[in-house]
Amino acid sequence: MEDNKIKFITNESDDWSILQCGDFKTCNHQISKEEWVELLRYLGHEVDYKEISDEDMQELM
Repeated sequence: MEDNKIKFITNESDDWSILQCGDFKTCNHQISKEEWVELLRYLGHEVDYKEISDEDMQELM
C-alpha cells in the first residue's frame, strides 16, 4: 500500500531532505530527531523521547 510507505528523499549534495508518509510531510536541510518522532506518532506509535547524559547512555548500553 503506497500510502503507508515511508519516503526519505535526499539530493546528491545532501543539503535537503524530505520525510513523507501519507498526509505527513516534512522538508528541511536535515531531518531532526523530533521530526522522526513526529512521524512515529503519526503512524500511531507511542514514543517516549528524552535526552540523557553521555554517562547514562553508557550505562544503558
